[in-house]
Amino acid sequence: MVSLQPGGEELRCGRVVALPALAGRSVPGLPADPDGFIPTDNFGRVPRVGEVYAAGDGTTFPVKQGGIACQQADVVAAAIAQRAGVPGEPQPFRPVLRGMLLTGTDPRYMRTELSGRLGGEAEAGTHSLWWPPSKIAGDHLAPYLSRIDAEALAAGGAKPLELALDRLPPGVRRRRSSSVTSTAGASSSWTRRRALPRSGRGGRKSHR
Repeated sequence: MVSLQPGGEELRCGRVVALPALAGRSVPGLPADPDGFIPTDNFGRVPRVGEVYAAGDGTTFPVKQGGIACQQADVVAAAIAQRAGVPGEPQPFRPVLRGMLLTGTDPRYMRTELSGRLGGEAEAGTHSLWWPPSKIAGDHLAPYLSRIDAEALAAGGAKPLELALDRLPPGVRRRRSSSVTSTAGASSSWTRRRALPRSGRGGRKSHR
């Protein structure tokens, strides 16, 4: 039995997953909500303090994720640039949540717009739903990270990733190998090998 507070509503359930409550670190001189997070408008401006902007997990936006913070930063950068005289009309913050689920085989890419109370329609697929397919999706940060990764590979500054399974545990056989391509677009020598244990009767077990 779980009792919800305030209100005292009771829920019967089989399992409960408890998550920590988020608390912001308020900044002296800036407004904050009761949990310590900084309020902003749709362009990242902090109210009642002049030309102050905020982006990222420290704001009151409820979803805390690197890609969301990157989108907030893009909006703030455009708003500041416009205030400094750069031509163009800044666009308000329209959050899009993106995530990559590692499945053990091909990853699943997921995307949904966080608009309104219920959000928008979600998309999922085995192909990338954004480009470049980096962990943090943003207009400027993602291409920058992809570019420096490619430059490091071209200069030999990055070591190839290799998963060596030359010494397998007893009773385990090597099944197959496959090569992949890095998100920077350069071929990587990383090899993924999948191993399956043998059954005790000489047969083979299939594990998914």
